[in-house]
Amino acid sequence: MTLGRTIGKFGSFVFKCVAIIVLFIVAMMMFGTGSALWIVLGIVCILIDAAIIFFGMLKPTQCPECKKFFALKEMDTEAVGSENISMKVETNDYGRNGEVVGRHEQYIPGKRITYKRNYICKKCGATSSSSFSRDKETV
Repeated sequence: MTLGRTIGKFGSFVFKCVAIIVLFIVAMMMFGTGSALWIVLGIVCILIDAAIIFFGMLKPTQCPECKKFFALKEMDTEAVGSENISMKVETNDYGRNGEVVGRHEQYIPGKRITYKRNYICKKCGATSSSSFSRDKETV
């Protein structure tokens, strides 16, 4: 994995966990700390954070063969296919003075490229792959 992709995933993970903690604090302030409801909400928040950690951070790095976490290393990424698509984009309408006076949506030609990412396990040497696609404007 590249560093940019790792930071992006980690930043998203941190944002989700912080959002859940903030919601928990807001719920505590609304219901008061003497209420037993905040204990239940705290347990629910901890379980949600644990699910985010497992499915967001640990599961994508687990080897499908030996089941070890943080074992997959990215070998390469290759384009395996592409197709023409039409993409919806939102554009601004500008007035005489350059200010935005409106917005509208329109469809433009684009291309969906499908990639295959190959991994190798650092522990057992097994190979695996995943696929993803990206949409690009062609105009």
